[in-house]
Amino acid sequence: MFGSTATPMGPEPVFLDLQDTPMFKNTVDDLQASAKKLKDKCTGLLTGAKKYRDALAAMTEAQQSFAGALHDFGCGSDEDSLLLGSAVMSQFVKAFKELGHAFSFIQDCVEKDMIDVLQQTWLDGHLAVLREEVRKYEKRCNDHEGARLKHLALKKVTKRDVIDKSAAELSVARQAADEARYELARHLNTVEVQKRHAFLTMVVGVVYQHLAFFRQGSTLLGRIEGPYSDAMAIVEHVCKEGQTKEAALEDMILATRDATAAREALILREVAAAAAAAALGADVDSPGSAVCCAAPTTADPEGFSPLTAGHIDSLHPLAHSPLAQGALGHTGPGCTGSPVGVGGVLSGFAGPAVISAAPGGPVQLTAAAAGLVGDIERLIRNTQSSGGAQVGVGVRILVAACDHIGLRT
Repeated sequence: MFGSTATPMGPEPVFLDLQDTPMFKNTVDDLQASAKKLKDKCTGLLTGAKKYRDALAAMTEAQQSFAGALHDFGCGSDEDSLLLGSAVMSQFVKAFKELGHAFSFIQDCVEKDMIDVLQQTWLDGHLAVLREEVRKYEKRCNDHEGARLKHLALKKVTKRDVIDKSAAELSVARQAADEARYELARHLNTVEVQKRHAFLTMVVGVVYQHLAFFRQGSTLLGRIEGPYSDAMAIVEHVCKEGQTKEAALEDMILATRDATAAREALILREVAAAAAAAALGADVDSPGSAVCCAAPTTADPEGFSPLTAGHIDSLHPLAHSPLAQGALGHTGPGCTGSPVGVGGVLSGFAGPAVISAAPGGPVQLTAAAAGLVGDIERLIRNTQSSGGAQVGVGVRILVAACDHIGLRT
């Protein structure tokens, strides 16, 4: 016990014995089955690696295409590009192009370090050679077995030279079988040893390239962090300006609506007042007569009926408005059902009006009353220019009524 040294335990060898024994053949069978499984795994990994390579190629092309489209969109020197933020966008385009080149590096790594290794080194290399060595070993073993049986079949009476020749052939067949067995063991050992580190080395190389890609991407993102913050500040400022402009536009729309409504209300009031003046003008039977809340006459000398509120109602629907009804005296206290005197109505527009009429002739208006007619004509023109076609029709009916009863000079 004393003085003995313990030898370190080394890795377990693939073959414990190289003699042509049943144990060796069992080991060869197990290694062959493992090699077939390895071939299937390599085939599957090769298929996935090719798909990944194609996807990386498409991604690289898409990245470069996107960077080019982004450059054409907002990296010019014209005014529109400047408004779109070309100063900041050009830095983003540069970063996208560099990321596209980084994708191409991963593609090259997958192509060379994985696809080529799987295809050339293993499927077409070690595993293909191993299959060939297995066939050669089996053939040499069959030749050796045939030579052995032939030699054992010789009889004692066989000539010596025939026996020597058979023994020589058996020796050659044995040596060939031994060499084939050794060569098969060598290739099986190579596959078993190399598969424990070659595939891991291959995957590590691809992973390292991905690490380099993300490291480069992190550097790019750090470089464009400043322009990114500037771009976000610009976006926030422009959004606030846009909201202010939208609010101003809404205020303008509201003011325009209010002004339009006020103008339409004014037109309705003037139409109602003009309708009242036209209706009350029919009650004038003598020169200078202007009676407020007087009873209407049944017929004028010309044979026409007075133009009362009922006549105005039949002329145009706008006369039904509360303003028009009030101007016609429908709801005024003390004047229910009676038209207001024309002098009182005209006094609200052009001051006191003196109406004179010759017996049996048309009513003669003073300058103030004539001014009212001029106001009505201007109202027609303004209504036509502002698109108020319906109100304009009502005013024209009132002027026609004035002409009918002779309230114009």
